[in-house]
Amino acid sequence: MQVTSAQVERFFDAVRELNAWPSDESRSAAAIREKAQRAREEIHRCFGIVVPAGDAALQVLDDLLNAMHEPTLARLWISLSGGGNSHHDAEVVSSSIGACIGELAQARMGGHWGFQEFKGKRYISLILGPDHALAVLQKAGKQFANGQEGSVQLFFGIVSTMATAKARIANLSPEDREALKAKAQQAQAERKAKLQAMSPEERKAWARQAAEAAAERIRKRKARGSEENLVDRLTEESRRDLES
Repeated sequence: MQVTSAQVERFFDAVRELNAWPSDESRSAAAIREKAQRAREEIHRCFGIVVPAGDAALQVLDDLLNAMHEPTLARLWISLSGGGNSHHDAEVVSSSIGACIGELAQARMGGHWGFQEFKGKRYISLILGPDHALAVLQKAGKQFANGQEGSVQLFFGIVSTMATAKARIANLSPEDREALKAKAQQAQAERKAKLQAMSPEERKAWARQAAEAAAERIRKRKARGSEENLVDRLTEESRRDLES
């Protein structure tokens, strides 16, 4: 798939207004639906691309985000040197194409839409439970900025495993569920302590290695044993996305 910078600019002009979110959390779900519908309409109008219904939309949106990345590289470099507005562009992508991806994620994972607090700012997130909120929409902005390196396909590979895992967890006894939860919390605490002890360079190298290892495990793993760790890992990744 190829798109031009003129098409990307036209799309941005059409959907910039979608960057505003209602302050009332009860309006979050309706806002996601409205933004996703508007994004699909503008994708068709600006790029001539029809976003199909259901899971087939994921490949189309993934390809589109990568295609949009290429003609906007110059804007990204300008931003890195202190000018431009590519960060704002990524937010616009999150609020438009991200809403489409959010609908797909909720269809697989369940949960509800609400706000996640991070460094004094509120972000729309998919709430799966106490202390588990996924910044799904920001995945689109991240892929627009980074290209295939931030692929939503990898994210949905984890989401699919999590959906299977949730079904398995629901059938566990209360005792087994508590033991699994304690194991996940211990692993999370150990990971957090390890990260805090690292230098920024070591942390970046660790993140790259962790992403590669996670991709390999997803290909081989069947949902068992450490299901809730998947939720913790995605929640932690969402926090990193908001910080970057």
